Amino acid sequence: MQPVDASQPLSNSRKAGYGVGVYGIFLAWMMTAITLMNFYTEVLGLSAQDAGAIFFIAAIWDAITDPVMGWINDRLKTRWGRYRPWLLFAAVPFAASFAAMFWKPAIGNTADLFLWALVVHLIFRTFYTAVYMPYTAMIARLSTNGKERASIAGVKNVFTAAAALTVSFLIFDAIEFFGDQGNGKIDDAQGFWMVALIIACVAVLALWSCFAFTREPPLERLEDENAAAQKTTLGDIKSLASNRAFWIVFFAVIAFTGCYTIINKAIVYYSQWNLGDRTLAKYSLTAIGLAGIISPLLWVQVSRMKGKSTTWISGCLLASLCLGVIFAIGDMSLWTRTALFFLAGCGIHAVLMTFYAALADAADFGEWQSGVRVEAPLFGLVSFANKVSLGIGAWALGFGLEAAGYQSGKDVINQTPEALAAIGFWMTIIPISGILLSALIIFFFPVSNSLHSQIERDLRDSSTQST
Repeated sequence: MQPVDASQPLSNSRKAGYGVGVYGIFLAWMMTAITLMNFYTEVLGLSAQDAGAIFFIAAIWDAITDPVMGWINDRLKTRWGRYRPWLLFAAVPFAASFAAMFWKPAIGNTADLFLWALVVHLIFRTFYTAVYMPYTAMIARLSTNGKERASIAGVKNVFTAAAALTVSFLIFDAIEFFGDQGNGKIDDAQGFWMVALIIACVAVLALWSCFAFTREPPLERLEDENAAAQKTTLGDIKSLASNRAFWIVFFAVIAFTGCYTIINKAIVYYSQWNLGDRTLAKYSLTAIGLAGIISPLLWVQVSRMKGKSTTWISGCLLASLCLGVIFAIGDMSLWTRTALFFLAGCGIHAVLMTFYAALADAADFGEWQSGVRVEAPLFGLVSFANKVSLGIGAWALGFGLEAAGYQSGKDVINQTPEALAAIGFWMTIIPISGILLSALIIFFFPVSNSLHSQIERDLRDSSTQST
């Protein structure tokens, strides 16, 4: 296949080839986001606070790995491009470390179990960075057109949502199926392990397919950029520091992402204890995932007509309204709750669809202002912000449940009224506060559609003059 021309629209097959990679990545990530904390507390028997602490420590670890990966990528030179080799070579260790997180070792001591879970989690996060950060950075190379990037981001979000939908609807039923001992008893440890192995295999195939069906700009152009990158480290730092558009996205992501992970994790505990059946989580989680497949059809059009900040803010307001209704009504039918989570999911996916496309625009904005293009470190830092927010969210949820008297372990039969109330509060009210803060921050994003069109013309003219 011929290398892509980043100034031309991408074919549907190339967009799909790009999207399939995130399907494999997010099967693993969504199982981690939705079930790992539950695995820690109910299978390994860790306290909710210790389980949340593992996620928080992993976020601190990302403070090291994410920026390092960004600087490496900006200086990497291979015949396959700058980002694609990671999809090929890091796929297997990524999948293997993911599966290992859901294996229960024969360790009786709680402190040793905590250490095991922490070390394996850190290994997984390292390889997650090694595949996902280059994958997301590729969006800026696939197209230089802002509206085309919004379209690619929409396709990416559909595959992301499809992975979320697969995990949300099937995960707990699959765990029970593979953990069924044939005597009416469920071995959660066996169920989690078998499902994780299956997802690990799918992830490898998806990443290798993405490698096969995507292309980066011509090698000679990459060599020129690589040589320039070696000389502009100080320029990179100055460009990043002065890039207002980037820092707005950075802090808006921190405010938003932790809230999303709190919702996903709290839904599992709410279904298990407040509703009395953990498998009921599939309805709320599937509704959110389904929203990610349907809502981009609307949000892509809103982004093209009104801009990325308007799309982001609209999604935040919709999600906050629906979560507020869920909290205010409390006791409701299964289908009413599912419908409200679907609408909340539509709002959530407006942000998930938008923020990497907004980040690509921020990279253009920085180059336009400073004359220095900083790409991979920029994506690496936002990937770091994303995962720090996830870590803070998981830690806060664990701390909140522990403070309310939540009891961990497979032998626990009931939770206290205080713990049940805390689960509902953390599922709705706490996320609303962060989501609205995110909307307030992104209100100041400076790159409108009209400004980006001007930036695109100016950068194209500058490139033509330099050649």
